[in-house]
Amino acid sequence: MKPPFFDILSNQEIIQIDSESKRILEESGVKVLHDECLNLLEEIGCKVDRTSQIVRIPSNVVQKVVEAIPSSFSLFGRDPAKRIELGGENVYFGPGGFAVFVEDLNTGKRRRAFRQDLIDHLKVSDALSGCEFNHVNVFPSDIPEKNADLYIWADALIYQTKPIMSENYNTRSVEALVEIGTILRGARKALIEKPFLCLDVCVLSPLTHDTRQVDLLLAGAKYGLPISINSGPIAGATSPVTLASVVSQANAEILSAIVITFAATPGTPVLYSSWGRHMDMRYCNVTMGGPEFALLKVCISQMGRYYGIPTRGGGALSDSLLVDTQAGYEKMLTTLIPAIGGLNYISGMGLNETENLQSLAQLVIDNEIVSMVKRILKGVEVDRDRLATELIIQRGPGSHFLDTDHTLRFFRQEFFYPEISNRMKYEPWSEGGALSARDRAQEKARKLLQNNPESELDSRVIKEIYEIVKREERTNKN
Repeated sequence: MKPPFFDILSNQEIIQIDSESKRILEESGVKVLHDECLNLLEEIGCKVDRTSQIVRIPSNVVQKVVEAIPSSFSLFGRDPAKRIELGGENVYFGPGGFAVFVEDLNTGKRRRAFRQDLIDHLKVSDALSGCEFNHVNVFPSDIPEKNADLYIWADALIYQTKPIMSENYNTRSVEALVEIGTILRGARKALIEKPFLCLDVCVLSPLTHDTRQVDLLLAGAKYGLPISINSGPIAGATSPVTLASVVSQANAEILSAIVITFAATPGTPVLYSSWGRHMDMRYCNVTMGGPEFALLKVCISQMGRYYGIPTRGGGALSDSLLVDTQAGYEKMLTTLIPAIGGLNYISGMGLNETENLQSLAQLVIDNEIVSMVKRILKGVEVDRDRLATELIIQRGPGSHFLDTDHTLRFFRQEFFYPEISNRMKYEPWSEGGALSARDRAQEKARKLLQNNPESELDSRVIKEIYEIVKREERTNKN
């Protein structure tokens, strides 16, 4: 039986947060720095102040919009068999964020990220079963900054067969990405029917939609692409310091962005998403490895379920600067709690240093953590065969079950078997090199890279994709 979700908020508290968020939207409103969008919002019943660019959104408009959002949708990989169904009780895991530093796989040292690190990350994550989608982890320092998003997503589509979360700089890059996706799918209609791209758009806390983010919302809605709407208020900085206020403000911000997508194209599929977090006031650093970050993700999952919208948030994250014990316990906390809270899309695998450092060894270890959490999500199946009452009675007191057909039949199904964790006794472990979990993870990452040297895409298709990127690069120089 699948275990019930772990809830933080009571039903009454959810209703209270919903009410207070709608009050924020009605009384304070949101700033929308986009004239076309102001027109669209006014047409659906929002109150627009052109001078201040403040939009106040009546509760009845919010309710109408929420009811039009699909309760689930599918994302497909470049390989259509790599499909995830977002919504309901489904929980998926993958990388997320943009690390500007990497832990060198050979030296273990921290250094700037390069494009080859991005490609290596894509190859390893594509080979790991726990990575069910990819929100690219690496921001290379050796690619043109103005077109970095297109270089990253072109590489991702070439070296990944799984669904991809895309952060874009502008509408031109969305158009180029759709063009690339059309090449890979063969037709625009096929891309929309089986999308392997989900745009990631962020609200600026507190309560602001800037021109670029609104452009991306409108472009995604125009092309019929799913959009992850993300709000990341920081408790004590860009929101009040209490966790309840983070949830309420994030909820208002997400709902306001959903209203914008509705104003552009009603029924656009969205992910209700948040990286709500807080500052460690001792160091003035944002933290993502603590219990509060995990608790906030459960709250976001509950609010999304209340509205019937698929959910997304950060997880498998750590503030540790190293692949060490701290990373281990923080990542288990921020993987397990959001997962048993029912968050549909959990991203952050492979990252340390609060999303600033990518490590292939950590990615492999996180794959093991995710595999353990998935085993927990499966729960305990109870039926006549598994209860094995007749066998217990037959064998009786003082017997054993090692040699039974029942053991042979079920031991692989019932138990989790790790690839990285050590369960050997001391002597065989020592004789085998006395390797740590980090050593074993590094070794596995190297083997995966050796076994996956190149993309399986046709070279002519790869050339066509990079030609689009180069064209956009030339355009940006003019």
